[in-house]
Amino acid sequence: MIKYEVDSYGNKFWYLDDKLHRVDGPAIEYTNGGKEWYLNGEELTEEEHHIRTLPTVKTASSKPMFEVSEIRENSHDGSATLVIDMSPEMSQIVLTKGVNAILRDMLDEIEGGQDE
Repeated sequence: MIKYEVDSYGNKFWYLDDKLHRVDGPAIEYTNGGKEWYLNGEELTEEEHHIRTLPTVKTASSKPMFEVSEIRENSHDGSATLVIDMSPEMSQIVLTKGVNAILRDMLDEIEGGQDE
């Protein structure tokens, strides 16, 4: 169960199983405006958090088509590599469209929904 706490300074904290955790925003919000992002006790950058909490695309049978299983930071240029686990159904789509285009479409859909 998610536990929400506010300390004596007004800082806000979200926990799951006694680990800092929040899917829909930062797990720590400081009164000075600072934020820290966590999933299951693991500290992440805001960008990593956003990627890891992307919705999972599912087939009509409700089986996940793909999930981001790992994010590897490329220290030489600051970019990141996504490791994606795909179902057999999704591999056919990837061959015709490409993973980058699929992820870009998903991000566009998510960002478009935030404007409403």
